[in-house]
Amino acid sequence: YEFEDTLRLVSIVPSLAVTGTIAFVGVYLDGFSVRELQMTCRGLFGKDVSEVVFVDSSMFRLPVPKINMSSEDARRVSFVLECSRDRDTEFISFVAVSPSLDFDFFKMASIEKVYPSRGPTLGENMIRLYGSFPGVSLLGSSTTCKFGSQSSLATVLSDTMVICTAPAHLGGDLRTGMILFKNDQTFSNRIDFEYEQAMRITRIGSLVSVGGQSYELPVSGEHFTRSASAVCKLGLMTKTSA
Repeated sequence: YEFEDTLRLVSIVPSLAVTGTIAFVGVYLDGFSVRELQMTCRGLFGKDVSEVVFVDSSMFRLPVPKINMSSEDARRVSFVLECSRDRDTEFISFVAVSPSLDFDFFKMASIEKVYPSRGPTLGENMIRLYGSFPGVSLLGSSTTCKFGSQSSLATVLSDTMVICTAPAHLGGDLRTGMILFKNDQTFSNRIDFEYEQAMRITRIGSLVSVGGQSYELPVSGEHFTRSASAVCKLGLMTKTSA
């Protein structure tokens, strides 16, 4: 009973993993010292066993087992920590089992297309990701789009579409890779995204009559993109430019 009362799990970080990949988790404990009690421990991910590979005063580090999920997009299992100690003189084995914590497995997501594949350095434009995102909508943890070192919260619309808002570019290479994260775990491939310098108006010319019925307003500036549509707004009136 001494060991059962002492073995208390605080958290497991991260609390999810992509199947088929090499991953490690840290298991944090409260008021427990394996070294002092000379105990050996292992983690149970449901029925799958993982041996502890590193121990410090308040944390274990252990590999995540590779499980078979041929017919499932995601699976939630109960994680428990089991520790034991043998007293050589008495030939008695003591076993302590912790309360359980949830742990999620899911399949690797695949980004096939991003639209648009470029955006202004100021950010704030909506990006659509198309592909296969199995199990992402089934688990309640947060999903994040990561543009280089910058992140933004993603909205999962379905197992084939995710949207997010591009963050502002903070400098460096304008070409960056975008990937999806879930609770700080990478769970998709990388796809290219390119930032463009934001347009800047430097001069507005005089109105030019066109056929006596309409007018053109010359606008000069920097970083205009010919392939992009632009809208000129004068007060409450708008006009799509050529």
